[in-house]
Amino acid sequence: MTKKAIKLTESELKDIIKKSVERAFEEYDVSQLLLVPLEENSIRNQLVEGLIVSYPLEKVVSYISKSFMLDRNMDTYLSNPYNKYGVIISLKSNNSTDVIMVALRKGTNGVYEQIVNSMENLCGWQLSCIVNNTPTANGYPKWFINSHYVLQFEKRIDNDATEDVFSRKYIYHVCPISKIEKIKHIGLTPRDSTWDDFKHKGRIYFYLSKPNLSDVSKAFSMKNVVTSGYALLSIDLSQIDKSTQFFYDPRQPGGVITTDNIPPQAITVL
Repeated sequence: MTKKAIKLTESELKDIIKKSVERAFEEYDVSQLLLVPLEENSIRNQLVEGLIVSYPLEKVVSYISKSFMLDRNMDTYLSNPYNKYGVIISLKSNNSTDVIMVALRKGTNGVYEQIVNSMENLCGWQLSCIVNNTPTANGYPKWFINSHYVLQFEKRIDNDATEDVFSRKYIYHVCPISKIEKIKHIGLTPRDSTWDDFKHKGRIYFYLSKPNLSDVSKAFSMKNVVTSGYALLSIDLSQIDKSTQFFYDPRQPGGVITTDNIPPQAITVL
């Protein structure tokens, strides 16, 4: 039998894939996988972060609560905390972006790891913070904090801030003085969080407006970041590749993040 090569246009290939997926949904029970992508038509967003998209908040909360016996109402759970493994709720961050809080009763062997794995690898929401040892924990009863792991998840692909950023002339970054010489040579590169209770991977943080360096330094000191001092950098956006993407930082009002490199020629020490 002779093998033949068939040429397909992009639209023809997309049509074949679309019909194949529709047929699979008709023939198999995929109810557990009915998580609609945040932006169905954005191919780039679906390729970011290892082909993982961030699925809609309500669908993620529903899926995780059913899969791991989590209550969806804090008051109901607190009135009878042993009827479920924990509670899952959705909140708005200080920057008006969505976050999901999961409080899991300690002693539920293996469930902690399973929830984190499902949130990050199936739902596209990453563990950003273990709340127990942060100031946010003050909003919960002490017995609750002592007996539960309180986890905060943020969208892996968050609200896009790229247009907002590039409508400005400068954005700002704070870094340890000890890093200045290295930054002058190689620029800014994404780094994993070095704070024990914060679990971000490969980010650079910026302020949309020029911050008060003294206030920022005090905030960093509260997080026990040991350094000889801090410097304020301005980032000239005309010197940055326009393909660079920025996202709003869920925990910092007026803050944005990127997972792309910032070249040294765009950076000025103020």
